[in-house]
Amino acid sequence: MSDARGYIFYTYSSAAKTGEHRWYDDGVDNEFFESEVSAREAVETVFRETIRDGEAMPTAMCIVKIETVSLTKESVLALLNNDLKSFVRVYEVVDTVNPPKQIQT
Repeated sequence: MSDARGYIFYTYSSAAKTGEHRWYDDGVDNEFFESEVSAREAVETVFRETIRDGEAMPTAMCIVKIETVSLTKESVLALLNNDLKSFVRVYEVVDTVNPPKQIQT
């Protein structure tokens, strides 16, 4: 969706980071999606891959809705010269997804 307010995208974040911006520099690439459904599917993939790889399971993951600032020359320059935080107008945790007890791989 686009209008004078910007675009709406979705991402996910570890619930341990609730209250922090997902786009802080933690060395992990950010993944953004056009729909909440796509973000939710990515979280399910993270859970499946975590089990497959024998890694520690995150306690939960948050689905986060973000709205960007309006796309202007200035906002693009801020994005390129600063960080993603300068391009996010508002964000909201729309759901917290707990890891399933058992996942079919």
